[in-house]
Amino acid sequence: MLAENLEPRILSMYGLGMSLRDISSHLKEMYDMDISHDTLAALTEKIVP
Repeated sequence: MLAENLEPRILSMYGLGMSLRDISSHLKEMYDMDISHDTLAALTEKIVP
């Protein structure tokens, strides 16, 4: 499970046009955490109409 404060940051990055791969790389660099593509996709699908 993601930290509650991380979800809005991920959605913000996605909203700015970052790809899931870019977001994953950024999270690894900044927070030293690996988040799967499936997890990111599930999260961002919440906001895709």
